Amino acid sequence: TVYNKFLDIMKGFKAQQISTKAVIDKVSTLFAGHKDLILGFNAFLPQDYRIQENEKAPEQQFDSAYNYVARIKQRFTDQPEVYKQFLVILQRYKDGSRSIAHVKDQVAQLFQGHDDLMQQFSIFLPEKPGEAQQQRAEEPTKSPQPPSPARPAEKEEAR
Repeated sequence: TVYNKFLDIMKGFKAQQISTKAVIDKVSTLFAGHKDLILGFNAFLPQDYRIQENEKAPEQQFDSAYNYVARIKQRFTDQPEVYKQFLVILQRYKDGSRSIAHVKDQVAQLFQGHDDLMQQFSIFLPEKPGEAQQQRAEEPTKSPQPPSPARPAEKEEAR
């Protein structure tokens, strides 16, 4: 049963056999499609570890990511350097040398004129709240950037 599987996951965590990330991945998969269970489990997690309600199971995420990368490779068959550059950009992000914001800027330049790929990229590599600000603060600035205007919802909250 789901309950017994959940208990097994938590026992493994308590015995330090699995990491916090592994617990979250396993519980996400186990509770997929059960918003109430995910919300209940989130109550016990630190803010940075909370499971997003619309998150897919890890297997679905991998399939989506694989299909997206395959689509890029196919689209740029006649321009293999674009595909190779995309992989280099992702590798730099994975290594921690680039922030999500920087990666999105580079990919936007690379995929200029391919709006569908950019839209899908936002799903492929979503920005986690707080992560972008932290990484931007760590990234060296080349020149001062004017602050971006607040979105309407943020203006409402500020009042």
